[in-house]
This record gives sequence, C-alpha cells and structure tokens, in this order.
Amino acid sequence: MNISISCSRYLLHQGLPFLGHDESEESENRENFLELVKFAANLSELIASVVLDNAPKSEKLVSHFIQKDIVHAAAKETLNAIMEELKDDVLGFFL
Repeated sequence: MNISISCSRYLLHQGLPFLGHDESEESENRENFLELVKFAANLSELIASVVLDNAPKSEKLVSHFIQKDIVHAAAKETLNAIMEELKDDVLGFFL
C-alpha cells in the first residue's frame, strides 16, 4: 500500500498522468503508475517481493479504482490543510 501511495503522490506532485497511450499487455511502456511501481520494485528486493505479480491477486493495489481512491484521499487531505490554514488567517484577521 505504501508503494502505491508513494507512486501516486509523486505523479500528483509532478502533475503527471497516471495512464499512458498504450495500456496493452504487450506494451514496453504502459501507464506511468505501473512503470513507477516497477521502478520501485527494481530498486528493492523487499518491495519487489510484495508488489505486482508477487502480491496476492486481491492486494495488488494497482487498479484504476485504487489509483482514483488514493487521488481522492490526497485531494481531501490537501483541501483540509488549505481550509485549516485559511481558518487561522481569517480568525487572525478579526482579532
């Protein structure tokens, strides 16, 4: 789960799309999200042992639905942080 979140955060921070032009199984360069997860797996045997083909089928955490859930959670946290900061500014303005 941490790898999926980290890869999502990176793509969001850089303003990169999660999907690519060719999502077929034969494609050498599929979606950015999957390619980033593969890259992380190549960096660490520990990560490689728990992601993609080595993860249990129901726990791969790479589906588009999971990616959207992670993005929505990040958006909610960002909005909450902005609202909290604005609340402090508004209260300071009236005091």
